[in-house]
Amino acid sequence: MLCLLTQSVPEIDLTWTITAIIAACALISPVLTAIINNWHHMRVRKFELKHDATVKQFDIYYADKQKAFDDFAKAAGMYAMDHFDEQSYGKLHSAISASMLVCSPQNKEMLCEFGHYANHFFNNSLAVEERKEYLEKLFSVCDALNKDLSETHIIE
Repeated sequence: MLCLLTQSVPEIDLTWTITAIIAACALISPVLTAIINNWHHMRVRKFELKHDATVKQFDIYYADKQKAFDDFAKAAGMYAMDHFDEQSYGKLHSAISASMLVCSPQNKEMLCEFGHYANHFFNNSLAVEERKEYLEKLFSVCDALNKDLSETHIIE
């Protein structure tokens, strides 16, 4: 009887088993590697797209801010030359308003004060000292706006 039990159990051939395991690993390994690489590439690509969008948005914001400040400086300079002209007066206040949209809170106050200061000269003759004072205030505001522009950076 003992002899019957030992003969009924088939012998396992280890070479075929090992070969089958190696073949399965050879098929599964590249698939898993491709899945992991694609997942990682997708995450990196999403990060790149988000970063590119942020940089593009910043570039547009910076250009708008620079244009608003430039328009203000030009309008204020033109108003200094002809403070009787309603058009230059209107352009100055329009430029002040546009600059207020993009400047820091401290500079908003300074721009507002400059606008009120410029109001006093509309249709009035300026003495040399008043013109000098106007230009000093203008240069002060322009310096503050220049500093504001240079401190502009990407916020993430």
